[in-house]
Amino acid sequence: MGNLRTMFESISKLGRFLREERIQNFNGFFVLFLIIIAIGMVGLKIDNNVGEYLIMFSVFLFIILFYVTIPIALSRDFRFKRYILFGQRNSFSGIFREFSFYSYIVSLICVSTIMCIPTIGFSFGLYSLGINFLMEWIVKNVSIVFYTMVSIESVLWFAYHIVYETVDFQEIKIKLTLFSAVAATLLILIELNIYLKDFKLILTYLAGSFFWISFLIELKIKQDCKSDNIS
Repeated sequence: MGNLRTMFESISKLGRFLREERIQNFNGFFVLFLIIIAIGMVGLKIDNNVGEYLIMFSVFLFIILFYVTIPIALSRDFRFKRYILFGQRNSFSGIFREFSFYSYIVSLICVSTIMCIPTIGFSFGLYSLGINFLMEWIVKNVSIVFYTMVSIESVLWFAYHIVYETVDFQEIKIKLTLFSAVAATLLILIELNIYLKDFKLILTYLAGSFFWISFLIELKIKQDCKSDNIS
């Protein structure tokens, strides 16, 4: 559980670093951008293979920075986004902290889509270095990439509420059991309709994520038992 908490906190710190002012009136994004430009300029001054590598490396870093910044920009609390997607809520990110079916569905759709952006950016960055296999695979398997992100986000959504104990632990177990039952029922019904193949695939990915969530729940129970025994 400690590793998951560290991961959530690291993501939050990265967002704050890129948005907030760090040097003079410049935010972290602009500072990193200047560093990348400096690396590229040094590469231009060196007339050998090292210079070429530095230029390619600076291009790679810029692509990664750009594609990491896009999700952060999309997650900012703009009112029109709050109104269109989430209704009259106090903040854009507030919906993701709610433990509800609506929050879960919105997280799967929005966060999974946002998570695809840095994934594609990383493959594009490798492509700029002449490493093409990942980009070629993603182009041929876009739906698989999205379904994988949906599965990961499903785990992360539950993990957030497990780690930070936003609701009663029993409520989390009940919700997981309900979602698992719904997914299993839909998978059975879909067997009657061959035209819903893609929908069946994404449900399969979600069902897989539910097993990992069950593992996290058991891990949390074990951790809590150890804490009780120590006290």
